[in-house]
Amino acid sequence: MRSFLRNRLDVFEHEYQKLVWIAFVSFCLFFVTALFRNFVDTTFLKRYGPDAIPMMLVINATLTVLFFAFTDRLLKSYSDRIVLSLFLIASAALSPIFIYAISSGSKLVYPVIYQLMLLIDSVLFVHLWNMAGDMFDARQGKRIFPLVTASQLSGTIAGSFSTGFLVAATGESHILLIFGAVYLGVGVYMLGTGEKVLGQTESLLRKAHLNQSTIRLHETRALVKKFPVIRFLIVTGLIPNIVLPIFFYQFNTIANNSFPDEQSLIDFFSIFRGFTTITSFFTLLFSSRFLSWFGLPNASLFFPINFAVLFGILPHFFNIFVAGYGQFSSILIQRAVAGPVNKILYSIIPSDLQTWSRTFIRGSVLKIGMFTGAIFMLVSKPYFDARDMSYFGLLLSLILLIETFQFRSVYKDVLKQVLTYQGFYLGALGTEGAINFGLFSSKDGLNHADREIRSEAGVDEPISIQNTDEALERMTDQSALVRIEAASYFARHHDFRAVRNLVLMLSDDDDRIRSAAVDALRRYPKLVAPYLEASLLTADFKGKQGILEVIRLSYSITSFENSSLLNRAVTEVYTNLIYIHCLEAINHTANTRMLVRYLKETNEDILRLVFYGLWVYHSDMRLMYDAIKSDKAAIAVELLENTVRKDVARYLIPLLEDIPVERKIEVGRSMLLLIREVTVSRVLTLLTQSEDPLMRLLAVRSIGDVWPDESLVPVLESHLDDDCHVSGAAKMILFPSVSKDPAMINTSEIIDRFALFPIFEGMSIRELHALATVTEIRNF
Repeated sequence: MRSFLRNRLDVFEHEYQKLVWIAFVSFCLFFVTALFRNFVDTTFLKRYGPDAIPMMLVINATLTVLFFAFTDRLLKSYSDRIVLSLFLIASAALSPIFIYAISSGSKLVYPVIYQLMLLIDSVLFVHLWNMAGDMFDARQGKRIFPLVTASQLSGTIAGSFSTGFLVAATGESHILLIFGAVYLGVGVYMLGTGEKVLGQTESLLRKAHLNQSTIRLHETRALVKKFPVIRFLIVTGLIPNIVLPIFFYQFNTIANNSFPDEQSLIDFFSIFRGFTTITSFFTLLFSSRFLSWFGLPNASLFFPINFAVLFGILPHFFNIFVAGYGQFSSILIQRAVAGPVNKILYSIIPSDLQTWSRTFIRGSVLKIGMFTGAIFMLVSKPYFDARDMSYFGLLLSLILLIETFQFRSVYKDVLKQVLTYQGFYLGALGTEGAINFGLFSSKDGLNHADREIRSEAGVDEPISIQNTDEALERMTDQSALVRIEAASYFARHHDFRAVRNLVLMLSDDDDRIRSAAVDALRRYPKLVAPYLEASLLTADFKGKQGILEVIRLSYSITSFENSSLLNRAVTEVYTNLIYIHCLEAINHTANTRMLVRYLKETNEDILRLVFYGLWVYHSDMRLMYDAIKSDKAAIAVELLENTVRKDVARYLIPLLEDIPVERKIEVGRSMLLLIREVTVSRVLTLLTQSEDPLMRLLAVRSIGDVWPDESLVPVLESHLDDDCHVSGAAKMILFPSVSKDPAMINTSEIIDRFALFPIFEGMSIRELHALATVTEIRNF
């Protein structure tokens, strides 16, 4: 089961237990609710008829709003799991009362049961999906929410197809007994096992709920204006629930007139709902891929377009076939597309509004919409028949379609707003001035906020260099001030003979020299772009950042070919992940741990460089990079996926998502030519051939952990003439007697010792290595 979920459905080990738990609960509840719904729909329609439905919806909307106002207060002290469990147990306690009332011949019990059925729909929708939203973030939701919905649909399928058999075998009233027994069992099961599965999540949420302020109804208008995502969720909660009762009334009118007796009608409901649910179930298996490929804002268009088509057809073809298509298509799109989309969007609401949105938007707004639709039907029934109500539904569908197009156009700004939200309105979206980006995170290289780039006026200031030949000669001078002066000369005189040296200056340790080189190169004509792009492949990390800064700030370079940089960078990151996964599987010694840590730090540097490269075209990359390191990582990845090209996102997104390293490696191997036969000796051998001397040193030291291995003898011998630290480490392994020489200093041991001191906490391996190389060992 685990391997199937992992390999076929992308459910990983840390997600498995939570998914199985909520899927089991969902299956049981929706199975028995399907039985209950078929029984209630049939018995109520044949005793009261479809004309009573609008009044039932009005009553239910009022009851539901009051119910959620009550549960909203309960959620301040109790979790959704506790509230839902108590509701299930209370509903189960009512079933014996309903059975007694039916056996007594009471007709009043059927409207009461009908109200309970409608209330159950709302409660399950709100609280089950609140729990799912707490378990999984927005990125996980793309993969897992369709599976949770599939578990609900599989329960509905089983319940729908077994209704006729169970009614024939046990009688109608025994459906209520099954309903009560299952609800009681699930309620007790959730109370007993839920804390083990959700304990840490629930405790964090309970603290968050206590700190959240209550949003009053009059404050909602300001929130709608301030947050487009809240506006969209309210609109998509309100309008469909005005439209759905209208179509629900039309469908029941057509179905009631098409099937003359109670048995034929319940058989139709059972088969039709079962077929619809089966189709939805299989569609959901591909839903996550569809959402990833199509994108959330584009997928949200399907629901309003379908309703606009449906209400455009119904006035002319008011029959069971069109009604069946409408019911089938609306349920299919709602379950497979619109439902998962909206549930994911709830995950990107600002955190301090989460509790309020759950009960108000998911619960009360839906019922307000249903109440409005029901009132409209009650008022319009004397003047319009069921067919003519389609025109009103068409008008609302078009309004919903316009709102969806509007939300689609600002979707990236919505994600940006949530990332930068600090409890106050940030101003107009999409403008850099409205958002505090902070510094671009970088330990090495240029820090954009700290550099002083000369202005155009500054270039006109008189300088001592008089001609180009003199400036070219001074570019290699020993004095930093002279080199800065020479670079400044070429900010005005664009001689291509200086470009190579200017690019080399971008790797200098003196930030003033690097700033002068950036200032000069960014003023060159666009003919310099190919050389800058080629230099990205050979420059060191500082040089690469400097080149990217030149391209980003250039007056003339309007096109930048970053494919070579991205291809090499992501290949190196995926390859390092393979190395890390292999090395973490062996015994963790100090040397191996240090090598793994350095590989991880190298990957961070490479990804930082990739973001720096994307920053050339996308000004929000600093925001996204910083957010990926925070608790808003899922939203940042979603924004990144909707910002960069799809071919870039395909390689980059798996590296940033919270998925196991094994899955990341699988994705990398499916796209790139990566090493497949992985052994420790092969990994260490490859790492000793790195261009980075520190990587070679750590790899050679790690060979000592698997020594003796005769296949590694030539590897060590090839490094006897390497950098002094690397050769020293190789000699210590090949010739153990050398380690007794006091002149031989083991820098990796010093690095490991430094890591124990609080004063060096937070330093990278490269920084600790720099300290180790200048450390003098004394005995006291």
